[in-house]
Amino acid sequence: MKQLVLALFLVSASLTAHAETFGDGLAAYSLQDYQRAYEIWRPMAEAGDARAQYHLAQLFDYGRGVLADDAKAADWYRRAAEAGYPAAGYHLGAALMAAGQPEQARPWLERSAAAGEPRAQYSLAALLMRGGASRPDFPAALGWLDKAIAGLPAGPQRKLALAARAQVRARLAARTK
Repeated sequence: MKQLVLALFLVSASLTAHAETFGDGLAAYSLQDYQRAYEIWRPMAEAGDARAQYHLAQLFDYGRGVLADDAKAADWYRRAAEAGYPAAGYHLGAALMAAGQPEQARPWLERSAAAGEPRAQYSLAALLMRGGASRPDFPAALGWLDKAIAGLPAGPQRKLALAARAQVRARLAARTK
């Protein structure tokens, strides 16, 4: 009986020692071994790991290690967003905006923006400035632009957000005259 327990322990320890982690997938990705990253992340994603779902979506979105597939990317982004992964909500919202579906994009952008994703904050502000199916909401857009600017790194998107904020402020100032 002791030998059986010892054998089961050794098999269990061996399996645990060889279990791959999310970090192993990141390491493979950073080495541009996208197929390996896919092999590591897919079982995790299917088991409900939001980080793995998001990164699997990225592989499908950009065709890294797999054939590019917008539908599969959107499905994995949706799963990760539903699990509360803010960057996934941004990407899903952006994809829906690009597909001409602003009303379907809005809840995903709102959820992601509220969770602190600056790209979603900027995209939501742009949507609010345009109005979509509703009237433009410049005060709300200004609030999201302020948050986006605080979170975006220096670069082109931050410059666009700064220009948009100046435009919104000018519109709001013109309304009060």
